[in-house]
Amino acid sequence: MMSGGKSDAYWQKGQQQDMEGLINRTVQDPEKAKQVNMLAGEIIKELKESRERERAYHRQLYTLNASYEAEASEFSKIINEANIQRMQSSASVLSLRFKMKNLMTADEWKALSDKMIS
Repeated sequence: MMSGGKSDAYWQKGQQQDMEGLINRTVQDPEKAKQVNMLAGEIIKELKESRERERAYHRQLYTLNASYEAEASEFSKIINEANIQRMQSSASVLSLRFKMKNLMTADEWKALSDKMIS
């Protein structure tokens, strides 16, 4: 578990540095690039936290599954909570994405998107 946590931290740091470099090379206005980088960092943080919450819901389901007496309603409650959390996280990421887009020109957005795809 510990090494998994370390590798996640290294991956996140690398991911964020890659994004920061792409943004700095793409967004012409340094102040806007700084703001876009902050929003990208918030997106990466939200995605990481969402992944951790998803893992926690899975652990709850595995634990519940071990109980012979567990009722269907108990499973449904966990699944519903996970679905609500997933939707809230998606809405948050989407909101941040539009804030990023609004700081950038259409050409900058296309260039950044193209670089991210490749």
